[in-house]
Amino acid sequence: MKYLFFDTECANCFDKTGKLFSIGFVLTDENFNVLEPREDILINPDAQFDWFVVRKMMAYDRRIFKSKPKFDAVFPRLTKMLDGAVAVGFNTAADVVYLLDECNRYKLDPPKIRFFDVQMFEQKLSGRENVCRLTSAYEEWCKAEPHDAHRSDMDAEMTMDVAKALCAHLGMNMDEAVAAYPDFAGETDGFYYAYSTEEMRDSRDKTPRPHYRKVKPGQENFCLRGSRNHEMFMRYAEDINKRNEGARVCLSDNLESFDYDRAMRALTRIDAAGMGYTLKPAEAKIYASCAVRDETGRPRKCSKYSRARRLAAAGETEMMTIDEFEQRFSLPADANLDWDRFDAPEYAREVKRRKRKRRKTNDPTKQGDRR
Repeated sequence: MKYLFFDTECANCFDKTGKLFSIGFVLTDENFNVLEPREDILINPDAQFDWFVVRKMMAYDRRIFKSKPKFDAVFPRLTKMLDGAVAVGFNTAADVVYLLDECNRYKLDPPKIRFFDVQMFEQKLSGRENVCRLTSAYEEWCKAEPHDAHRSDMDAEMTMDVAKALCAHLGMNMDEAVAAYPDFAGETDGFYYAYSTEEMRDSRDKTPRPHYRKVKPGQENFCLRGSRNHEMFMRYAEDINKRNEGARVCLSDNLESFDYDRAMRALTRIDAAGMGYTLKPAEAKIYASCAVRDETGRPRKCSKYSRARRLAAAGETEMMTIDEFEQRFSLPADANLDWDRFDAPEYAREVKRRKRKRRKTNDPTKQGDRR
């Protein structure tokens, strides 16, 4: 049997749907002889990168992904690799769901995937109460310093090394381990997936999050992560970047987090100027700062400010205040400033579809076999 040790990375998981920007893999036989060496397939996610991914989880310059093929272009190769192989990962179900998400997003027929989870396998053999991170398992079982670059191919190789060490501990090869621990194996059926002891779950059922971040009195104009305002802001920015290929503008965290209306107007100005938005000062032609004070009257710190100031001193970025930015870039006369309606009708339609689906699902007269 062939084993495709793999890992994925997503640009964002908005709407509980992963948008892949890399798939790393190593293909081996049951005795861990490498059939295809480690490789990272880079993908244009055709979506906004989440700020946390950009800051904490990227081993590549985000700009390179525009020139990479989209998921539908790499799909034939992925299908060929999965044919006759067991997909093996660390928390494999999550990676499998991301693959199904992309098939659903690009209207592709999903391949049949058989999978095995090394994370659950490791938890069983170590006797842990809870599952652990890949780097911790690698350090314990492989007695080596783990790679921590958030690269899919490196994580795939570490997963292979951990699986090899676990099998050596048992005196088994992968064929024997998968047969001995069927609870950690599973498969897909169309857009349904399950471990062997579970019922099939439909990955297309993107039920809406139960609630947004709770807004406290006086915070209605905040744009904190997890709030409806934040999601609307990020969707507007993503929509602008799809339209415009011009220079990028980076806005202060203070503006983005604590003045939703002004931040949205700033995006409208950016769009009217044919520019785009970025979370990273290093990718921006312009950085707009914003002074905000907290409840005690002390200035709030912006995590981007020091980096932007160094880039401005080197002549790589133009730095200005938000007031100066607004003076230079005017709002178009026909600008839609009604953020509740928002210039993204597809998002509004999607919300309505979800509500209709939820009402239909809750109606006992209309319930049936959802498969």
